[in-house]
Amino acid sequence: MQTFKYWLITTQRDRDDWIGDLARDVVNDLHFPDRPITYQAAAAHLRDRGACREATIALAHAFRLYRTTR
Repeated sequence: MQTFKYWLITTQRDRDDWIGDLARDVVNDLHFPDRPITYQAAAAHLRDRGACREATIALAHAFRLYRTTR
């Protein structure tokens, strides 16, 4: 099973929207977890990094999409 991070950076980073922005940010975030994580853990990571509101919204939408595609 693909982790959320792998799915996000390999299938979503070319999008021209907030999810694509998030995917490109995750590519550059050396501390974003590689292991399987929950939405809550990913959201906490973004908060700890000082992510903007749009990134948090994109994360929620991306996690919803991830769950439906796996």
